[in-house]
Amino acid sequence: MGKANFSNSAWAVNVNLAAGIATTFTGSVGVLSTAAPMLLPENGYSVVSLFTVGEALAATTGALNPFTAGTYVPAGTPDGIGAFRLDADTVRVLVNHELTSAAPFQISNGAGAAVTLDGARISYFDLDRATMAVVDAGLAIRTIHDRDGALVTSPAQLDTASGLTRLCSATLVEAASFGPGRGLADRVFLTGEETNDSGHPHGGSVWALDADTGDLWAVPEMGRGKWENVAAIDTGDTSRVAFLLTDDSSGSALYLYVGAKQAGDFLDRNGLRDGALYVWTSDTGDLSPSDFPSGTREGTFVAVAVRDVGHAGDPGYDGNGYLNASTLAAAADAAGAFSFRRPEDIDSNPLEGNEAVFATTGIASSSDHAGTIYKIAVDFGGTEPAGEISIVYNANADPAQRIRNPDNVDWSADGYVYIQEGPALAGLFGTGAVNPHEASILRLDPDTAAVLRVAAIDRNAAGPFGASDGSPGAVGAWESSGIVDVSTLFGRPAGSLFLADIQAHTVGDGPIAAGDLGRGGQLVLIAAPGVTPPTQVVQRDVAGFDKAVGSRFADTLIGNAAANKLVGGKGGDSIDGGAGDDLLRGGKGSDVILGRDGRDRIVGEAGADALTGGADKDTFVFARMSDLARKVARTDLVTDFEAGLDKIHLGKLDARTGDGNQAFRWIGDKPFHDRPGELRYKTRDKPGTDDDLRVVEGDRNGDGRADFRIKLAGLGDLHAADFVL
Repeated sequence: MGKANFSNSAWAVNVNLAAGIATTFTGSVGVLSTAAPMLLPENGYSVVSLFTVGEALAATTGALNPFTAGTYVPAGTPDGIGAFRLDADTVRVLVNHELTSAAPFQISNGAGAAVTLDGARISYFDLDRATMAVVDAGLAIRTIHDRDGALVTSPAQLDTASGLTRLCSATLVEAASFGPGRGLADRVFLTGEETNDSGHPHGGSVWALDADTGDLWAVPEMGRGKWENVAAIDTGDTSRVAFLLTDDSSGSALYLYVGAKQAGDFLDRNGLRDGALYVWTSDTGDLSPSDFPSGTREGTFVAVAVRDVGHAGDPGYDGNGYLNASTLAAAADAAGAFSFRRPEDIDSNPLEGNEAVFATTGIASSSDHAGTIYKIAVDFGGTEPAGEISIVYNANADPAQRIRNPDNVDWSADGYVYIQEGPALAGLFGTGAVNPHEASILRLDPDTAAVLRVAAIDRNAAGPFGASDGSPGAVGAWESSGIVDVSTLFGRPAGSLFLADIQAHTVGDGPIAAGDLGRGGQLVLIAAPGVTPPTQVVQRDVAGFDKAVGSRFADTLIGNAAANKLVGGKGGDSIDGGAGDDLLRGGKGSDVILGRDGRDRIVGEAGADALTGGADKDTFVFARMSDLARKVARTDLVTDFEAGLDKIHLGKLDARTGDGNQAFRWIGDKPFHDRPGELRYKTRDKPGTDDDLRVVEGDRNGDGRADFRIKLAGLGDLHAADFVL
């Protein structure tokens, strides 16, 4: 067994003995994730983790939402991504969080006061263009305008008390993206709530975020649905905008919104208020995938009403007369719409503004059970819009099932379509499947249907520190999402650099549970073969090592199944012993130490440390007075001390009751007697909270006041046998 010693390192280090890899970020600007990438690259691609759910980002500016200035802890379940050049040195990345409820957050009511919500949200991550590391982050939502256009001053203005629900895929559309005056007037991040009215009052709305100001607007004229995404389409003129919409219900139409731009507010000038909604119908009368398994179909978009004020408040309608999601779906069927099987993500062709590609994930009871990739070209030359749809790839007809349950898509300017699988059907993934790979990212040639695997989910990377995979054997339980080509934003040719995120659906413990963040996940950078990512990362092989010493910076040290010795050093470190009987030392700085399985000895040392023993009998050692503090706010916290099992070791401390090193005398919960060397405890019971404490106090000089304190989470009696004195 060896020792990985980074005590002389000029940079912080992430040592993962279980994975046999130590990584160091050598850039001088920004921070990278301390967790290993949740994607395993293939075919010459490489992956770098930028952020992992559970990590906190410090010194944030609150650029779009001042309530997130100082420290920002992004929520989990990341999904849709958009990115743009913020300035010469920075790329701003917008990321959805597909949540129904998680840790509360605050937005402005427009008059300086806060409105508290706890549902889905949008974060921003600012990346340095030189290192691609994170230099700032926060909530991207400053204010919200409800479906009436009014500023939200109370959660009651929204459909649910949580606020927003399951923001899914997303599209970032630049102003005038199709040419001078053509397209939107502003830079807009478009996304939808993926919920129908079976689990929601009326079904999801489409939302449009002014990416420059953080003002989020509901777009009621696009109708209600279980919206997956929205893709901008070039109408060919400056007066109108158009968007294709996908609703990922089991059987759903493909929708088209066409709106007129006019003077006025954000919705008016971007054509998002005065518009009409259409559904695609096949000119041959096809209604389902069994009618259209291959080839091309011409079709016409037929208008459907999204609102009937005469039915306002009636069953199937909201209070303003907008059709519920199921009511709109029924209207689409009545209009003869083709019923796709779970239409998921959709993305515009960056080289042909009237084209888009979209995926159907498929459903078990359909001829389309494994998924299909479609391409559509929209024509606005006639009385009504028309659309030609072609099947690019049909997984149901592919014996090798090279792509299974396609979900998210990105049509890159390199000509390829990048596809992320979203496991939906048993038997398509894992042992016994034709293609047993974990959920993957694939590159598809839309002309030849050639497929190349870019990366696959890596279930060995459960991160962040302190979190674990609750179902490690369930192949397909995680998925990647939100892929977007960001090459040109970093001065590279299209197809060179991508951002994507991972939804680790079975990771929800540790800091994720403690912070009420939902589920795990990660934001990653993917670099194409031959492309050196701008992030400066050095890797070292530590396979077979059982000891590690960190740097003078904030490190992450993760052990393996051996009896590890992990020493943090001077920074605020995160140390995870893993299995085995470990010795874990934090060193200077406020450290977070987790023993996990085994009989561990945990030594926080200097700083206000958070110490967790985990399973088995653990010993928490306090060897020097410099390891302890008098003020409660500065003392160490033992998060899971179990009386009668674990031990608090104070045997090396001198109680000063006489010559030599004298032991403390336990007096239980009694007051101090103005005698040197007494040790006692007090309880702090806070009803209705999880903040109850037992505080161990020691009086060395006999003045009746505590000279040091140690916090133990929770209530319960303590006895002399719980201590080594």
